[in-house]
Amino acid sequence: MDNIIISGCSYSYPNPHSYGKWLGDGVINLSYPGSSNPSILYKVWDYIRRNGCKGDTFVIQLTYLHRIGWYHQSAGRWIDWQPVWTTPKPNGVEWKWDSSITHPNLPLREGNLSPIQSEMLFSMYKGWLSLVYDEEQEFHYLMYSIDSLSAYISQTGNKAVWLYWPHITNPTELVDRGFFEIGGEYSLLQWSTDSALLGGNSHLSDIGCKVLGENLRQRLGIGGNQWI
Repeated sequence: MDNIIISGCSYSYPNPHSYGKWLGDGVINLSYPGSSNPSILYKVWDYIRRNGCKGDTFVIQLTYLHRIGWYHQSAGRWIDWQPVWTTPKPNGVEWKWDSSITHPNLPLREGNLSPIQSEMLFSMYKGWLSLVYDEEQEFHYLMYSIDSLSAYISQTGNKAVWLYWPHITNPTELVDRGFFEIGGEYSLLQWSTDSALLGGNSHLSDIGCKVLGENLRQRLGIGGNQWI
């Protein structure tokens, strides 16, 4: 098929300034604001399963480890959860966030959940953040999930380019898996912050989208007249 399919959070979400537009015409973008890593990975697996993909390339942009998501039978849909940020853009290389205030992916908050059900789910996620979440263990589980999905992508005759967003002090696991590197960094957050390529919040400026898109084109081997 030779399609390029992007899966990520708001950092990759299709808009007039998205880096995806620099990858050529016909890019398929599955990204959605507020997506969790389970959601981002599941969308790739499900897309291959439903479409019988072969010969496609998936650009998979991973997000913060403290976001989680599942299919909620009570709501009849997938819902992703994340903390509320207390600063509008990264402070240094990380945002400040408040684990006592959480919200689901906003467009998915509407539905058939009762106030009691909503409060139960809010309490569930707050409890997960305070009693369950461990960043190191969550990272290891993410690597396990990546290895599993990578095997499926390869078995079905497709390819993947992996992008990592959060700050990371030891990128050895990413290096070993051939993650995308730009400006000597494996963290897109670190790179975009150090390079002053952020817009008004955590997302790339127009120039930042162009720079990332151009570097991805080189990684994907895209040339010729496929510029937009």
